[in-house]
Amino acid sequence: MRAATAMLANAAEVREGLLYVLGGGIEQLWVSELPAEVAPTVVVSVELGAADLGRSFDPHLVVTDPAGEALVDVDMPPATPERELGGDDGAALFPMVFTIGMPVVREGVHRLQLLVDGAELASLRFSVRLAG
Repeated sequence: MRAATAMLANAAEVREGLLYVLGGGIEQLWVSELPAEVAPTVVVSVELGAADLGRSFDPHLVVTDPAGEALVDVDMPPATPERELGGDDGAALFPMVFTIGMPVVREGVHRLQLLVDGAELASLRFSVRLAG
């Protein structure tokens, strides 16, 4: 199991096994003042091997600010991939979408991590910036 794609987006959904993303690849969140509440959409596409199919796993999401303080530290709903392989290479893609509200109190680079069984599955960085 590994992350094939991880990004922030304006919006996303999974329907009939397909991932639809609107405004994907956000690297900066602009706010008018601090502290502020933001709610980016987290998009992760997980590449699964044959042994991972049909087996439930529990994603855990952590977001830290530039000072290393945890803004989010939450268990996400359990995920259970279907038992079908996606292609001829014995692997399947399993798309996941989370919208997560978080308070931001500092400008600068924040880090988002998606963990499974304590191991990092995906990591991305984004900046919080003051507008104007």
